[in-house]
Amino acid sequence: MGLKFRWINPLRKSPSSELAKLLGKILEPMQNSGIRTDSIQDVVRNIQKSIYIDKIDKNEEFFSVDAVKLYDNLSKDLLKKCIRANYNLIEATGRTIQLKAIEACIDICYDDGVEFRGQIYRQKVGAPTGHPISSMAQNVVLSHLEKTIIVPMVKNNKIRNYHRWVDDILIRTESKNVDRILKLINQFDDKLQFTIERPENLNNYQQINFLDFSVVWNENVQFTKVFRKPSASKVVMPWNGFGPESWKTGTLIFYIRRAVTHSSTHQLMHTELKVVKDQFGLMGYPKRVIDSKIKKTLDKMFGTKTDQSEDSKEPKWVAAHLPWAGRTAAKIATQIGKIIPRNCPIKLSSAYKTSKLRDLLPSFRTKHKSPRPDNYNKLRCSDIVYKYICQCGQMYIGETKRRLVIRAKEHGQKGSPLMEHLTACGEKFCMDNFDVVAKRLYGRESRKRYETLYIRY
Repeated sequence: MGLKFRWINPLRKSPSSELAKLLGKILEPMQNSGIRTDSIQDVVRNIQKSIYIDKIDKNEEFFSVDAVKLYDNLSKDLLKKCIRANYNLIEATGRTIQLKAIEACIDICYDDGVEFRGQIYRQKVGAPTGHPISSMAQNVVLSHLEKTIIVPMVKNNKIRNYHRWVDDILIRTESKNVDRILKLINQFDDKLQFTIERPENLNNYQQINFLDFSVVWNENVQFTKVFRKPSASKVVMPWNGFGPESWKTGTLIFYIRRAVTHSSTHQLMHTELKVVKDQFGLMGYPKRVIDSKIKKTLDKMFGTKTDQSEDSKEPKWVAAHLPWAGRTAAKIATQIGKIIPRNCPIKLSSAYKTSKLRDLLPSFRTKHKSPRPDNYNKLRCSDIVYKYICQCGQMYIGETKRRLVIRAKEHGQKGSPLMEHLTACGEKFCMDNFDVVAKRLYGRESRKRYETLYIRY
């Protein structure tokens, strides 16, 4: 039928996933052009400040830019091209990493695949969705686009405001420059193309919706407010639902904070807070809880509390990981919190975790533990890549599906390549010299790929 599908990061524990995380750290200097915004709150705050200081002229407008099938067109060739253009940033950090080695690692990450019913499926085009290589590639490519096209236009005042959150872009410029900006961005790469959304005219107002807020303006009034899509669900976790109360109140606080940060005026803020009250009230949240959280959140954000001295230091928060078992777990967490004195510089935060099926199954271990050697645990590991280090400094890398103790005994037999090397060095075979490089590598191809990586690098 020619159906198209893509998987979402089934290889998050694979060798290529860990390799991509390492690449992300190495290529970190390339992932920020200097004009990327770190949070949605920063985007809103900067826009509010901009339209307050410098009002939007009748010849200006905001418009949003969106990439067409970004991850489908985020090829490894485009990523390599952007890395070559900015390789000097890595050299400036003092790292001595060859460009060929980086490109080889990119090939490994892009060529990874998924086994399904005995066959290996690989993605034909683009970056694997959800894989760490994808987010890193997106930042490197879009940062290079910003350096080559956007930054010069910002310096020449052709672009008054530029904000990017992941791959969503909002630009303020004169209306006559919109088409030219889009043309220049689309010339960056033949396959990576962008579309724009221009403001709508609603009741003598111009309005552009971006992420979860809107920018609204005319000649006299300019403001921002919370934006909800028509398809947005009003359902949140019910108050009587089986879950920690901190999860529920945390969601409520998020909506309250958004009402404050996204609203330009107090009138808009209180209008949005009324919507939040109605939304959470329908899900059974007590009115006293909603009003209390609104008051405490507003006091904290607007700084109306005066009971803290200027010399007081922020407490250090420590998370206590507790199993969630209904209200009993919440009561235990409260009792633990009461034990800590109020003047203690450490505050306790409860982080709940659910029980796993394997924790609920009965255990058949013997009551009395027999003495075990120090290397007992690693020798019992299976589905691994392992190494054996000789006294001469040479290292043997191997992989096995079975337990390491079985494979180690095979290496210790006369005539094995490892024994021949040890005999030539005049060394004795020792089980303690075995060590595990990587665990939980299910499937021979996964183990072989990781074994190859470790041998090469």
